[in-house]
Amino acid sequence: MTTVLGLRWSMIGGGILYGLFIASFLYPMAWLLYFMSGILGLGAALIWTAQGTYLTLSSTPETMSRNSGIFWAILQCSMFLGNSFVFWQFEGKEVIDASTRTLVFLVLTVVAISGVICLFFLRTPQLEIDMLSRRNDLGRTDSNNRSAMQAFKHSLWLFAQREMMFLFWKFLYTGIEVSIFSGVYSAAVGFTEKLGPEAKRLVGLCGILVGVGEVFGGFTFGLLGSRTVKKDEIQ
Repeated sequence: MTTVLGLRWSMIGGGILYGLFIASFLYPMAWLLYFMSGILGLGAALIWTAQGTYLTLSSTPETMSRNSGIFWAILQCSMFLGNSFVFWQFEGKEVIDASTRTLVFLVLTVVAISGVICLFFLRTPQLEIDMLSRRNDLGRTDSNNRSAMQAFKHSLWLFAQREMMFLFWKFLYTGIEVSIFSGVYSAAVGFTEKLGPEAKRLVGLCGILVGVGEVFGGFTFGLLGSRTVKKDEIQ
């Protein structure tokens, strides 16, 4: 889909789906939550694949590590800022009432919409312009179909490579770890009765601390990227 839609429109589409997922909490229903969780998975596949490619095409080998670190630090600012807002809103609340929930998710929805609007102003990398030009010369529809198929075949080939098989287990572990800290851990904190009436508020505090660590790590490896990565390039 990223090959067909292009990088910017893939990120915009993914951002819209993220916004719809957040907005679904304004009227919480079990079936809607499960449905929008599936939609969120589609949005995540779009936006993460597109942004990774966009970041690569917009960087040079010398600036790739720096740009990735800065991107990650800015991304994780959302953990710090968003959870600070939640921590403030949940003060003194043992049970989250409808008005508080509506305010929190309304603000988050507006922020998501603002982010999608910003994506419209992203410039198109020169390498993508060159690829689009070649597609137009070959015929857009036929070229898009061939490019999508080639990208799929190349992904299968890449997955079978020795280096990728080593990375696969790291990716698997990362996925499990992220699922636990983003889904299970916060819920466990919020529903632990021994933490007292402030348990719900502590969910925000946990997010703030995680966000601080993520931002610090992103900036550290971004600024020291040239010293913390191997010089050899994988062809």
